[in-house]
Amino acid sequence: VTQVAWAKSRRSLMVSARQVVVLLLHLLVVSCTQVELLHLTDLHWDWDYQVGGHTWELCRYGSTGDAKVYGNVDCASPFRLLKDTFTAMKQQNDPKYIMWMGDTMRWGQDPFAGHDSVTSHIQNITIELLETFPDAVVIPQLGNHDVVPAHQMGVGPGYWLYDEVWPIWQQWLPASAEETFKKGGYYTMNLVFADGTSLLVVAANSVLWYETNESHMFADDPADQFAWLNGVLSSARAAGQKAIFLAHVPPGVQIHSKYVTLFQQVLQNYADVIISGFYGHNHEDSFIMVYDNETDTKPVGVGFASPSILPSVRPHNPAYRIFNVDTASMTLTDFVTYFAELDQANAQGALVYNIEYTGTSDFGLKDASPASMHDLYQRLCTNETLFRQYCFYYGTSYNGDGMSTNADNCNDEQLCMIRYINHDDYNSCLKGKKTVTR
Repeated sequence: VTQVAWAKSRRSLMVSARQVVVLLLHLLVVSCTQVELLHLTDLHWDWDYQVGGHTWELCRYGSTGDAKVYGNVDCASPFRLLKDTFTAMKQQNDPKYIMWMGDTMRWGQDPFAGHDSVTSHIQNITIELLETFPDAVVIPQLGNHDVVPAHQMGVGPGYWLYDEVWPIWQQWLPASAEETFKKGGYYTMNLVFADGTSLLVVAANSVLWYETNESHMFADDPADQFAWLNGVLSSARAAGQKAIFLAHVPPGVQIHSKYVTLFQQVLQNYADVIISGFYGHNHEDSFIMVYDNETDTKPVGVGFASPSILPSVRPHNPAYRIFNVDTASMTLTDFVTYFAELDQANAQGALVYNIEYTGTSDFGLKDASPASMHDLYQRLCTNETLFRQYCFYYGTSYNGDGMSTNADNCNDEQLCMIRYINHDDYNSCLKGKKTVTR
């Protein structure tokens, strides 16, 4: 017993020392030309969550069940998890730029939930973010659960969701965003940094292209979004401006086959403009590569799907991510994932976020550019030890009940998802007809 206790204590000291080293290295990297973007996604707040609730009733009813104060891996998020997460982000990072990627509503929606339920969820979380981060620039997005019925997001003008959410979010967005937001939930805005440089935010609404959104499945270009994307990115290229691309649902097999190629082509055609993509929806920690249209071998783009605050659907720890952008070169230089050990938080009654890993330190990346992430992808294909480590981070280092669900989900299919956006290519990869060396 003494040896076990000593081992745990030694590991705790090693983790603490590593945290200090990583933080010091992180501070050395951050200079006057570095800005940090905080990536926050998939909160899935359930305002009916009840501590002591039963998991078979989605943790909403009962007093003797397994629903704990900070959540359960079988249920949506309690408010305490979200509020204490925001407090931790403020204390540890004090972010100036927050990418809030949608899915604020609980994922186990009631079939009779109304419009007011959606807007109330969004409004309450908006208030919490405003109170916690009064000086931050927040870039908000809608997810496929931020609508009723779930996934069935429509087009405007005159669409209830966009019309009701715009007044809630207009304090963060430029007036010029109102027309496109009310048309299709998409917009652009400029981030202007202290050194005078700027970065264009292209906030797309990929829920319009989501595979289970049947509200306009016969439209060639729902809400004219593809035409708009080509226009704003072409203008950015002409002006010599770089951009980040945001969307809730990442490119790949979850995008309807009618739209996935168009989505891919936008990322390929404007790879010289888009420095990186940022996505939510998947709940796990992953990335997506974009290759050139001519040979499909040259890495030209990369997107990051950050892990969720919600600890369920597939069991994992709550997590968020910080991305570093060098404003002099307009490149992504690194990323740091912060996570809270859910079981420990519930046992101790306190939510503590620590650094889980950094891209450069733990994966040996030069930076977070397409070339560096392509190099990582190649190493994941050939190095089993590295791939297992990736899978551990994929589930945000969760070791509790149900962890095998995440381990089983992180297999060669993940490599196919990283490599191929197009449905046919992805399916060929699964069948072994596309190259994934293992």
